[in-house]
Amino acid sequence: MTSLEQNYRAAEAITQWSERKLVRNVDVLPNWLGRTDRFWYRRDGVDGPEWVIVDAKSGERGPAFDHATLAGALAAAVGRPVPATDLPIERVRIDPDTATVQFLAFGRGWCFDTRTATCKDTPASGRPDLLRSPDGTLAVYRRGFDLWVLDLASGKEHALTTDGAASYAYGAPPECRARPRPHMPPSPIPPDALWSPDGRRLVTIQTDERQVKKLPILEYVPVDGSLRPKAHEVRVAWPGDAALPEYRIISIEVATGRQVAARYPRIPAVRMNDTPIAANLVWWSNDNVTCWFVDVERGEKCARLIEFDTDTGRCREVFEESAETFLDLSYNVYAAGQLAVLPERNEVLWYSERSGYAHLYLHDLTTGAEKRAVTSGTWVVRDVLRVDAGRREVWIVATGRRTDRHPYFREVCRVGLDTAEVIALTPEDADHGVWRSNDFGLMAVAVTTGDDPLTVTGLSPSGNFFVDTFSRVDCAPISTIRDRDGGLVRELERAELNGMPDRFRWPEIIRTTAADGETTIYGVMVRPPEADAGRPLPVINVIYGGPQIDAAPRTSFNGVSASWLTELLSYAQLGFVAVMFDGRGTPGRSKAFHDESYGRVETASNVADHIAGIRELATRHSFLDLERVGITGFSGGGYATAGAMLRYPEFYKVGVAGSGNYDQRMFWASWGERFQGLLDGKNYDTQAHDHLADRLDGKLMLIHGLLDVGCHPAALFRLTEALSRANKDYDLLLAAQAAHQTTGYTTRRLWDYFVRHLARVEPPRDLKIVTGADLMYARIMRRHTESVALVAMATGIDAETPVASAGSELI
Repeated sequence: MTSLEQNYRAAEAITQWSERKLVRNVDVLPNWLGRTDRFWYRRDGVDGPEWVIVDAKSGERGPAFDHATLAGALAAAVGRPVPATDLPIERVRIDPDTATVQFLAFGRGWCFDTRTATCKDTPASGRPDLLRSPDGTLAVYRRGFDLWVLDLASGKEHALTTDGAASYAYGAPPECRARPRPHMPPSPIPPDALWSPDGRRLVTIQTDERQVKKLPILEYVPVDGSLRPKAHEVRVAWPGDAALPEYRIISIEVATGRQVAARYPRIPAVRMNDTPIAANLVWWSNDNVTCWFVDVERGEKCARLIEFDTDTGRCREVFEESAETFLDLSYNVYAAGQLAVLPERNEVLWYSERSGYAHLYLHDLTTGAEKRAVTSGTWVVRDVLRVDAGRREVWIVATGRRTDRHPYFREVCRVGLDTAEVIALTPEDADHGVWRSNDFGLMAVAVTTGDDPLTVTGLSPSGNFFVDTFSRVDCAPISTIRDRDGGLVRELERAELNGMPDRFRWPEIIRTTAADGETTIYGVMVRPPEADAGRPLPVINVIYGGPQIDAAPRTSFNGVSASWLTELLSYAQLGFVAVMFDGRGTPGRSKAFHDESYGRVETASNVADHIAGIRELATRHSFLDLERVGITGFSGGGYATAGAMLRYPEFYKVGVAGSGNYDQRMFWASWGERFQGLLDGKNYDTQAHDHLADRLDGKLMLIHGLLDVGCHPAALFRLTEALSRANKDYDLLLAAQAAHQTTGYTTRRLWDYFVRHLARVEPPRDLKIVTGADLMYARIMRRHTESVALVAMATGIDAETPVASAGSELI
């Protein structure tokens, strides 16, 4: 094997770090036991996964159950060997009151009784589509287009609604989120509904898409092996369309099925097509009658808090807030709304950037008047972990509060609702993360662990303890238990590297100056071993050009940014210097910093800032070759990559763009109208790339899956047609069976492209690459198939019946 082939294998290994456990225990996902200060989590043991229980007060830790006994009981039940060191169980629920462990294994739900050491097949265990009532006796789920109620003890079930219809279903997300892979039955998840505290009512939605236009998707190579191509249609609204998906807000009495609709106009689908319930924009009062919900206008410049009487349907506007650009109700558009209603004091905690920075404010629930600012200053509230009405405090995650630290590093704080006193709880100079139930990043991590993202949370029910994982890009994560004053109870896990390639080098934090000559920009650089010699090396600029998130990693191997970190590391294995920045026009700093790209989405993360940063780095380090700079990105990064190659041909010599949304007029209305504005004449013209086709000078490869519902291939082909008319050479790689995803083959072709055209070396031939994305996709597909079959077996419904999906990939 040549040295270049060895580098390819090292890059492949880096992408597989999670599946191969090259780094163990990077996260702790706490599942608290009832209302106690005890929790369990799954850890990476030397021989396989282990489930342990921790007492947060004493710090004591021990096995959650006897692994060998459970393995034996499960083996006896299924009639096949089950290894105790590698238990194939997921979606675990541990109930100390009944001494049982419920889980999913071999596509079926099980209940293990620790007292009798027996396993019983229980259809409700492990079902991913159930939304359980507060007392745990009932569950609601979607069957077809309607809601059904299941008695978990008796197994009896009945229809809660009966008039649901295609494109007018109860508890359903919009179709473009429910069907990211239109050639497959959607994955079952719980309905978008919210139980009242007493469990007698639900507030839910009926999603009306009957007037939303249909978008065709062609399956040229059907996955079922048939020859004739198949046509699929998914309802997707684009900017300027007359009709968006709309939500009818209703409450339902569970015992009788009586519906009361909110006497209020239907709410448009905004915020990446989230439903109001999924976005944490609906709340119950303790009186079990009053609800509140937030109506965000199309274009997302205005939000209104609405009171809803579920007895009568009467609605009342409490107050509204508007913005000149777009209104954020959370740190980024993927995050749930950082709002909370406090009926005990007739208050609402409201998230706003009205001061120029994201902060929290208390408003009166009767008059809507602002009572006081809970937080303030030139820093950002990134997340609200919990509002403790009894203690009159809110737990937050803040960034930028300490001027002597990285402005994107998170810290956990408690803040007095009445005093505005901020108590910092995480002292280390690092990025600190505490999980919140159903967090966007948590859903990505749970794919690997098999945990239920709805049951994981970092704060104990009592509010006396929390689990904190902290790290930087240049060191491994450490997970700890702390008390409510930040005192260390014990260290839980210290992530360890286990068999990393010899070429592995820790990334480093970089700070450079933006193209405006004033603003400090932050990012990450990974240098290959060859950089030690100081000779010029080719540079790959990884970019995510979406205005909705800050993407440059701050942590190592955990959180949403782990995929970008491993991508940077893989390029370093191949001998490239890899860099990534968060340029102007992205969240995480001030409102003005974010607004830099409003109405000009082509400037999100500002490629000019990346160029200025790379030039500045070259003045510090002799190993950056400014004559060999390439750029690459996926999705919003694919859009930015193609734009960079066309707008800055004098700087970027090679680009590989994956699955880009190359024209926002052909992407989700909820995205384009939020960041570019409502379609009005020619205001979308400059963001498209096709009018710049004649500027292409370097080597450009475009990679795209033909089953991509979000970044539809039609936008890609508008770009390729423009390049063809301009007589420009480009390379095109189409994946007939891929949706919005990468594969080992497309990754190997991307590597080859940079090695050949940027490093100017001939890549190895006939080398098959299997990436971590391939392994994870196989895991997702297995879990998807098992989940669909489990629900079908439990309910008797056909697997092709439309149900809710696990959501869409990151755009």
